[in-house]
Amino acid sequence: MRDMLLFGVGDLGRSFERYSARSSSLSANWFLIVVVLVIVGLWVGLYYWDKRRGNLASRAGGGESLFLQLCRAHRLTRREHSLLTQIAKAKQVVEPAHLFVDPDLLDAPMMVSDLDVQAYVDLKAKVFGTEELA
Repeated sequence: MRDMLLFGVGDLGRSFERYSARSSSLSANWFLIVVVLVIVGLWVGLYYWDKRRGNLASRAGGGESLFLQLCRAHRLTRREHSLLTQIAKAKQVVEPAHLFVDPDLLDAPMMVSDLDVQAYVDLKAKVFGTEELA
C-alpha cells in the first residue's frame, strides 16, 4: 500500500524506489541533478527569449502597423502610400503615422515635377479634407 501512495502503481514506481534506496548519496545522483538543472535552465531561457522577442516585435512593428492601418482607413492607393513614405523620409519624421495628425508636416512638399505636386495636393485633400466650407 505504501508503494502505491508514494510512487504510483506499476513497475516504474518500484524501480524508482529500488534506485533511491541504492543511491541515497548526492554523488550518485549528480547526473540526474545535472539533467534536471539543464532542462529547467533551457525552459527558463526559452521563456525569457520568447517574452523578449514578443516585446521587440510589438515595439518594432507598432508605428509601421499604425501607419499602414491609417493608409487603409483613408483608402490610399499604393502611389499615395509611397508618396507619404517619401514625405516622411524627407521630413525625417520618426513616426510616419504623425503625417495623418499634423497637417503642417504635409506643407511645402519637396516634389520635382508638376505631376507630383498635383498628386501631393490630392493626397493632402484626401487625408485632411478640403479647406473649403460649403
